[in-house]
Order: sequence, then structure tokens, then C-alpha cells
Amino acid sequence: IDRNTIAFHVESINPSYQLDFNEVLKLISNFRARSEIKALFLKYCNNNRAIGVNELENFLKKEQFEQPTQAEIAHLIKIVKESTANISKPNESLDDCWSLLEFETFLCSNDLNTVFEPFKSNIYQEMTYPISQYWIASSHNTYLEGNQFMGISSSAMYIKVLKTGCRCIEIDCWDGSDGMPIVVHGFSMTSAIKLLDVLQVIKDYAFYASDYPLIISIENHCSDEQQREMKQLFCTVLDNLLAIPNPNERIVQKVLPSPEDLKYKILLKSSDSIVNADINIEKNHRQSRLIEGLKEIIYFATTSLSTAMNQPTPWKIVSFVETQKVSNVADFVNLNSNQLIRVYPAASRITSTNLEPWIWWNRGCQLVCMNYQTIDDSMIWNCAKFLDNGNCGYILKPNFLSGFYDADLELPRKNPSLKLIVEIISGRQLPKLKISNTKNTISSVFIELTSQGFPCDCQLKQTTKVQEWFKPVWATQTFEFQFFAPECAIFKFAAKSNETTLAYYALPVNCIRPGYRIVPLQSEIGKYIPLSNLFCRIEITKS
Repeated sequence: IDRNTIAFHVESINPSYQLDFNEVLKLISNFRARSEIKALFLKYCNNNRAIGVNELENFLKKEQFEQPTQAEIAHLIKIVKESTANISKPNESLDDCWSLLEFETFLCSNDLNTVFEPFKSNIYQEMTYPISQYWIASSHNTYLEGNQFMGISSSAMYIKVLKTGCRCIEIDCWDGSDGMPIVVHGFSMTSAIKLLDVLQVIKDYAFYASDYPLIISIENHCSDEQQREMKQLFCTVLDNLLAIPNPNERIVQKVLPSPEDLKYKILLKSSDSIVNADINIEKNHRQSRLIEGLKEIIYFATTSLSTAMNQPTPWKIVSFVETQKVSNVADFVNLNSNQLIRVYPAASRITSTNLEPWIWWNRGCQLVCMNYQTIDDSMIWNCAKFLDNGNCGYILKPNFLSGFYDADLELPRKNPSLKLIVEIISGRQLPKLKISNTKNTISSVFIELTSQGFPCDCQLKQTTKVQEWFKPVWATQTFEFQFFAPECAIFKFAAKSNETTLAYYALPVNCIRPGYRIVPLQSEIGKYIPLSNLFCRIEITKS
């Protein structure tokens, strides 16, 4: 905003140019004002130029596709009026009505009018199916803060990852020089941390963001002596959080327990034998054979894909690198309907870039392991996917990926099952693109809309470019998207300048809320940017 514009608004509030706190709030309110919202207000307000219970009910039903009760509407009016009490003009509206300011406050509220469907911020899916029926948020080499060769190892990374709702983490155990196991990336120059410290952090934060089971994938390279110490540490630190396998029950139980059955439990996974060399071909080293004592607390053994295809066993996790070839996709999908499959990044990803997780999600793989320290496009899609179902780290797979798969993978249905229409109206306070060696700090800005999922559902569309970052307006630019498998699709809004992403927001297609909605924006490192958003109108048609 140029200085003359600021001076004009300040003078209109107080000619002395000396603003108190409430006047500063009014100044901010003036800058937030959206003419496009005023047009909506005038369309629905009553003769007193206010929106009361009846007018708001009409708006919510016609434009927002909601069916609230009058009591809910009256409560909504009350809480918005309370939030604007310091910046509303005296007698600007009646006690039970909204003024333009209050209507605008409601429409621009991340809490009250976000594009994300509110009830899906809670756990709403059925959690009593076998654990193999869910996608599970998963981390690779969780202890690393940076790259795979010289990065810093930190127990704090476990805190960071667990706070996101991640439900599968990894520990690489090696012999420590003092006789106690350490966690480190083998054959590299990464730093090491004590296994004890890692387990204490896991105990404290395992169920910080989710009540559902946490899987710890152990890559074991310890000697027999230090494996005994490993068992002692797991048992004493994690204690009754550990789920101990019962061999007798597994003889008769042919399906895995559910996330509900395993609430507040930690499940250990490790390779039970050195003979499974094909599992770790990308690791350039083999794991140590588990001692019998440690085997007793391992909930999931590890097996290879070829072995599982011939002899499927629900109590063993198939684990392989992202470059693994799948010859028969239908058989593969049917396998993981009752058996967990874990995919991890190739060893060539030295800088901790991420694999493309949707490739494996589309094949029904539950545990697609990500380098959480790297916020690249793949990680953005991963974070967006697991916003669903209360961000608990477990998302129920659709039927066609749960043992009923008989269609071509590229086209899960014969016809689209959802049509999404997005109208980009305006934005507020988009981050500037700083251009070196020039006084200009902004070039043209546009909004890019992208969907990711099955190949038939991958789409990209863009608005026109505008030369404004603080209050950009795109008028009415409308885009249509059709989805064959919306259950697997993710949608991203991105504010861009040239080829640089200024800010973004991504969410599952099934979590998008129709109507006039606010889209909060995040920075390139995934942090929400205060007051930065897009204003959109969305229509959803399901067939």
C-alpha cells in the first residue's frame, strides 16, 4: 500500500493522525474491506440495511448449502457481534442483526467460514475395520533434521513429527560405544543420539495428536548384547504402551485388529531374519538377526513383496523401496487389503527429497514413508491428505482399494462421481515476491488450482494475472474439475508470481465445503500466514 493511501485512511479516522488502539483496529478494518462482499450483503440485507436471523438463514441455505436451525443462527450472530464489538460504530446495527462489517467478519473468518468442512476436523470415519483398510501417516528416518548423509539427528524431530499426527515412525539402531544402543543413519556422517532419549520422547508424545496406534519401524543393526539392552529399554520406557503379540491368538485370527482395538498402543516392527535381503537392497547393508528375547515384543515382522504375494500373512509388513516394480496391480491391491505394505524413499534421495506418495496410495499402500523435514510438493500433498478424519493419522480407504478392486487402475470408475466448480474472487495480503537487483518487489500474481490423485483426476488451471498483492481481485473467474475417485484426490490453491509459489493451501477434495468460503494460506514452510487468504465461491455436485 502506498503512503498516500495510508494517510487518506488515517485522516478519515482521526484528522490529528494520532490513533488510539480502537482507531488502529478500525484502520485495519478499512484495509480489510471487500467490495465483493458488500454486493452480497446488499443482496440479502433487510430494509434496515442489516442481516438478521431470517436474512442470514436465507443466505446460508441458498449460498452456503447449509441447513442451520434458527437457534444456531442466533448464536452465530451473537458470537460475531461480540468479536467486532471494539471496531463497530455505535448504533451501526441492531442487537440481533449484522452490519456490513459483521457480515464481512463472518465471511472472512478462518474459524467460522473456512473452506475445510468443519465436521471432518473431527474423527468421523468408522475406526473398527482391520488396520490394513486405512492409509496411515508415515515417516522415514524420523530422527533426521536434514539430509541423509551429513544431517543432524535429533530426538526433537520425533516430537515435531508426532505432533503432526504421524502414526508410523522409524528408528535405526546401532551399537553405541558405551554399550548402549544409539540411533543414527548407518554408513553416513550424520550425528547420533541415544535410543533411551528417543524412547522417552516417544513415550511422552506418542498420543499427543492421535489416540490411535503408533507403529515404530526398527532397523536393527545391533549386536546380540546391545539387542538385549534394546529390549530392556523398550520394555521399561514404553512399558504397558507396548502391544505384545500373542502367538496363539494369531493362529486363529486371520485379519488384523482395528485402530479402535489398538488405541493407545505402540506396535513394534522389525525384520526377523537376515535372509530377507531383498527388503533392504537399497540400504547397502543388511540388518542384524533379531535375538529371541527381542522377537517376543515385535508386533509385526517384515517380509518381502515376492514372499507375501505367494504366502500372504497379515502379521507381517511388506517393506520395499519406491523403485520396486509391481507386475500385477490388481493382485497387489488385493494383497494390501489384508496386509500392511510400507514403501520408503530410495537411497539416492541424499538431500531428503520425497517420493510421490499418491502413486502408492492409489495402489492401496498404507504406509508411504515421507521425509517430514522437507516441505516439498510431495510433503504438501501428504500433509493435506491426512488433514482428513480429525488429522488422526488414519484415513479409511475406499472400497475399490480394500479388496474389491476389479477395475483398470487408471480409471477407478466409468464416469466422474464428483464435479467441483471453483470461482476465484479475490485475495488479501499475499506475500510479496522479492526480486533481487531491482526496486520492484512484486510482479503479476495469479492463482493456480491443482488436483492430485489418480491420473484421470490430475488437473491444473490458472487465473489471469493481476498487478496487486495486498487486495488482488480476479472478479469472477470460474473453473470446473471432474473427479473419478474424489476419495483419493487432493486439491491445492496456490498464489504464484512467475514460477514462484508465494503461498498455498491444500486439502482433500472430500473435505471441501461449498459456498462462499475463505481459503487460509500457508508459507513455503507450511506455516499459516496471518490475514492472508483467498475468497472463493465453490459448488459441488455428486453423482
